[in-house]
Amino acid sequence: MDVNQRLKAIQPRTTIRQLVLLGCLLISIPLIFTIFNTIFRIEQLSSYLQQAVTTTTDAVDTSRLVLSRTRDLERSAGQYSVLKDDELKQRYEEQRIELSFARNALLQAVPEDELIREQMLELQQAEEALYQRVTEIVSSEVPTELSPNELGLSRLVQDLPSEVNALVNSTTRQVNDSIQSMIKRLFWQAVLLVPLFVLLAFVFSYFVTRPMRSMDKAVRHLGEGNFDNKINIEGPRDMRELGQRLEWLRKRLTELDQQKLTFLHHVSHELKTPLTSIREGVGLLEEEVVGELNLEQQKVASIIKENSIQLQQEVEALLNFNSAIAGNEVDLENLELSTLIQETVTQQRLAARARGISFDIKIEKVIVSGDWQQLRTLISNLLSNAIKYSPDKTTIEIKLGMLNKQAVLDVIDQGPGISEEDRIRIFEPFYQGQRLARGHIKGTGLGLAIAHQYAQTHNGTLELLDSETGAHFRLSLPLYVSGENYAATA
Repeated sequence: MDVNQRLKAIQPRTTIRQLVLLGCLLISIPLIFTIFNTIFRIEQLSSYLQQAVTTTTDAVDTSRLVLSRTRDLERSAGQYSVLKDDELKQRYEEQRIELSFARNALLQAVPEDELIREQMLELQQAEEALYQRVTEIVSSEVPTELSPNELGLSRLVQDLPSEVNALVNSTTRQVNDSIQSMIKRLFWQAVLLVPLFVLLAFVFSYFVTRPMRSMDKAVRHLGEGNFDNKINIEGPRDMRELGQRLEWLRKRLTELDQQKLTFLHHVSHELKTPLTSIREGVGLLEEEVVGELNLEQQKVASIIKENSIQLQQEVEALLNFNSAIAGNEVDLENLELSTLIQETVTQQRLAARARGISFDIKIEKVIVSGDWQQLRTLISNLLSNAIKYSPDKTTIEIKLGMLNKQAVLDVIDQGPGISEEDRIRIFEPFYQGQRLARGHIKGTGLGLAIAHQYAQTHNGTLELLDSETGAHFRLSLPLYVSGENYAATA
């Protein structure tokens, strides 16, 4: 089982805090090992350096001492062999002992140097031969002097300081090599630890941030009103518990949304029947079926008729919205979209002419497969919205063409446009932007929501594009292709 599988196994029992602490612990283990290993290496190198310094210092001092004691011994041997004085003999014996001590000290200082060891052995043999020769001369009654060769001990060790210096230089190089080796070792150790740290940090950040990303996605879906996807957060215990609460919230919001739709559906239907009766009654009054009306009574009847028509339109908008949300089956047929646009413009032309608004129409012949009533409502809502927010005596552009195997309809007005705050909510049901529409009649806030839903029902899109002036809505619908089985989706 690898690290990832082990982490997944322990996640159900851990919280984010415990997981973070575990990650810090695992990351700190190699770091602590590196620190202690570095300390150990430094102490080891420090001990080696101290020993090397002590050894080289002792070697230099003792090499000079050996050379000095050898020269003193030569002089004493020469004097004693000539004068044969007891005091000189005693000094000669003492200097032999001192030379022996100096020679042993040098051997202890550089125990592994074979060249110096051989020189010290040769010096010892030469000194013993000199001692025997001095003893023979002192015992002989014939006056005899030591030859220069017999007194040439110093020549054996005259290069000793240079050899010790060479040894010191060699030791220094070894120390430098050891330092460089330790630096390289620590460097590669750090190089290997960095990917390990990065890997561990990535693994734990993944297991910590993954449920957070899922949580963010779930909250965004809830904020956008998408309650269809079940929320299932995998990860530490506290994140899973929070995910369960979000799932409960999703279910509750779904119930409330369904209750809202049911309420709107019932209210719309309940209002439609009395509204019909009111309109019929007003019609009878205007036709003076129940008697002649004076001028004031006619004005009252006209006001009642106008407001009943507006109320009926709002009730029908609610019914259309419920139908769009419910995803009822649509009757598909091949429609010439340009003809449908012309019919819708004709219906809206009277309201536009009352405010001096004109249409700049540039359309091509385009055929789509869709529901005539829904597409008519969609286009009517776009035009009605453009008229509502356009200043008097301006022009609304209507363009229809084909782009990337889609029918593309652009509706562009010269109104105040849509603010950044409103752009993200412009297609939400019942949302009416901060900028007021032209005219005295306030809308329901369902027109663009219904248009957006109908566009999705026909596998198309309705989007708000950036525009220098006014609002620019673009409707994109798949083109009808002969032989292809097109189906609208809810």
